[in-house]
Amino acid sequence: MVGHGPVSCGASVGICENRPIEYMVDSERELTQVKSGNSSQRPSSKSSFAVEVWEQQSTKNKSAIASIIGLYIPDEEFRSGEKDFQIHVSQSLRIEVAHIEYFSITGRCPVSSSDIDTVLNGDIVEMNPSVVQRFAIDYEGSKALQSIILSHGEASARIYEALAKDIVNLCLDMYGNYTVQCLMTAASRSVASQLGDVIVSNVLPFSLNFYGCRVVQCAMKNLSMEYRVKMCDALEPFTLHCLQSQNANHVIGALLRLPHKDRPMHVPRIHACLCRHALVLARHKYGVTVLRTALESDISPDVSKEATKRLLEALSELVYDEYGNYLVQNLIQENMYGSRHAVHEFLLQCSLLTLACDKFGSNVFETSLLNSDPEQSDALIIAFLEQCQAAGQTDEVLANISTNRYGNYVIQRMLGVSSFRVRRMVSRHLALHCAMLAGSKHGKHIARKLIPDT
Repeated sequence: MVGHGPVSCGASVGICENRPIEYMVDSERELTQVKSGNSSQRPSSKSSFAVEVWEQQSTKNKSAIASIIGLYIPDEEFRSGEKDFQIHVSQSLRIEVAHIEYFSITGRCPVSSSDIDTVLNGDIVEMNPSVVQRFAIDYEGSKALQSIILSHGEASARIYEALAKDIVNLCLDMYGNYTVQCLMTAASRSVASQLGDVIVSNVLPFSLNFYGCRVVQCAMKNLSMEYRVKMCDALEPFTLHCLQSQNANHVIGALLRLPHKDRPMHVPRIHACLCRHALVLARHKYGVTVLRTALESDISPDVSKEATKRLLEALSELVYDEYGNYLVQNLIQENMYGSRHAVHEFLLQCSLLTLACDKFGSNVFETSLLNSDPEQSDALIIAFLEQCQAAGQTDEVLANISTNRYGNYVIQRMLGVSSFRVRRMVSRHLALHCAMLAGSKHGKHIARKLIPDT
């Protein structure tokens, strides 16, 4: 997918920024209580770091619920679950602060290589529970536990028994979450069942957490249908809210990607909800990636087709949007329901000069040139040259765009995908300014691609 800077939309789980959850204290009154020490939700004074995190995030986000929740989808469907979602957000904060507090008190004792060798070569049944707990929150120790779980399935029950009382903290831990995921995939049915009960009880708070959302995604793939249904029961009312979280949006995406036989009955309803709000989600930082997954899925083709139609009707807004342009590029690449031809026809009617010099529109222009048939690409370039002529001297307008920060990429793409005849037309116009192009930061790449006029 074309882009001239960092792609901001839909970052995968593995590269999200590691920070406390965004939604914190939801009113000025609660914030005052926290600072004065009158709130029952205030973390223990044993952990000054946890208190500091609580207060800093509370101050920073004291109006987050009011300003973020409902900002993008201010309708009754969204508002109906707002109050309940605030309750879950407060629960998420308490769990996260408790997690910070837990490790600031207990600390992380490094696991030595000799410790690991002893564990790998010894009898896991005889292992002290405190050793198992220490291993689970250590980088090398977690890998050693995973190795034992995968190679000695019967040991998983003993490991889970040692970790059971701290399992919530482990789900939120940078290394512990991998141990929990491994237990889910390789442990016995009884252990998986116990883990499922914990995850179902905390599915929304876990989903909002950077590490916890990975555990929930693993649970969606590996636990039985019974637990998938329970997790969906808890998540479905907050589908649109989850899309505004940099972490929970991945959980919704994982639901949509489940094979047909593994999908709970909630998935078509979640899919329909996303498609109803396609125009809004297409311009949302996290929503755009999940919407793309929804449109590409085979869940409800008729619903996806209708959503695609509405998106194509809004191309004039989406092609210039920070996130919407990536969705338009995807429509071109995947050609969903004839979308490639529809975008091509739209581009022929719009201002290609403006589009070529726009940070986001130029991405769409390039992608269309790259994915269209040769005849369509040539038609688009000829329409572009005609607009250059209408705006003044063709060669001067074309040279100015060639030195533009974004336009130069479009011109390079034109020279790369056009037929020899059309490429020669472009080269003749630009050859008049070859010296200027060769000396410019952006134009020098174009000067090297021109066809000599023989």
